Amino acid sequence: MLRVSLVTIGVWSKVGILNPIRMGNRIFFKEQDILNTLEQQSINKKR
Repeated sequence: MLRVSLVTIGVWSKVGILNPIRMGNRIFFKEQDILNTLEQQSINKKR
């Protein structure tokens, strides 16, 4: 969906771009959070 590496997702989690949800050893992200982040990034690129 994002077409980025796992390292990039890890960095985005650390800096707060994406908010992870941890369940045991797994990490999940809400689809709406991802879509909102992508929308904000596209708005910032247009400026």
